[in-house]
Amino acid sequence: MQINLGLEKKVVRGFGKDIANFFHADESYLIVNVRNLLFLRRNVLYYFPISGYDKYLPFGTDYLPSVHMGYTLKF
Repeated sequence: MQINLGLEKKVVRGFGKDIANFFHADESYLIVNVRNLLFLRRNVLYYFPISGYDKYLPFGTDYLPSVHMGYTLKF
């Protein structure tokens, strides 16, 4: 299970507006996505055995939330 959060804001000035003007786009939007918001997903790649116990220690990625940012241009 994975819970993500995404935000989209119309850019009216600054770097995003400059990009839109450069490509002659009508509008530009700043997109911010936060993946794995509640730490619910673990992508386990390998299980290490714990010596002396009958258990395993998981090792993998996606333990912490990640933030992605970008621009969307509409023509």
